[in-house]
Amino acid sequence: MEKIGTVVRSATSSAHYANGATPRTRSEARVLARMRPDRVMALAERFSNSFRNDPDLTPERAAVQAEGITRIFASYPEEVVLEVMDLVAGLPSKQPFFPHLHEVKAACEAAAAPLHRTAARDIAALETAALLAPPHPEPEEARAGVVDRLWTNGLRAELQMPAGETPLTPEQKRQAAEAHLEFLKSQAATPVVVGEELARKLARRTTPQN
Repeated sequence: MEKIGTVVRSATSSAHYANGATPRTRSEARVLARMRPDRVMALAERFSNSFRNDPDLTPERAAVQAEGITRIFASYPEEVVLEVMDLVAGLPSKQPFFPHLHEVKAACEAAAAPLHRTAARDIAALETAALLAPPHPEPEEARAGVVDRLWTNGLRAELQMPAGETPLTPEQKRQAAEAHLEFLKSQAATPVVVGEELARKLARRTTPQN
């Protein structure tokens, strides 16, 4: 038995999933797995042959049923389709005549339901584990790269330091950044002083006109 939330490490080149999705767990891979068109056609033909003695199966109805069954089978994993086709436990053992398309669809849904429940459980376990896991420590190299990028693109220009200056260490850059931050905070707390002429202009703009 697999552990809950077993992660898919790598997908094989032959894997074919619905809508090109990438499964996160093995149980989700089972839900998303889809057959190749030639395999779908082969299974649909085999399924139809299970009811070839149906007296009401005219050529026209057989063609419609074959197209519908092919499209239905293409929407489910192969293991689900094989369960529905099973001669002992599937639809051929439960009714003597060709089933309606809605019966085929309902049988596929019933067979797929346990796979969906398992996949939902495993995805929930995976996401919960990721939520509770401690954050990954930031590598020193990555942090140094961020500091260099922000310094080159922003703070050096703010401090008006020339590009040809003697390179600073990360610690010196951090100290310069902290000092600049304190300067910005002090500026935010300093009231703005305007001259008399600007004060008169501002007063005229805010005085209601008669």
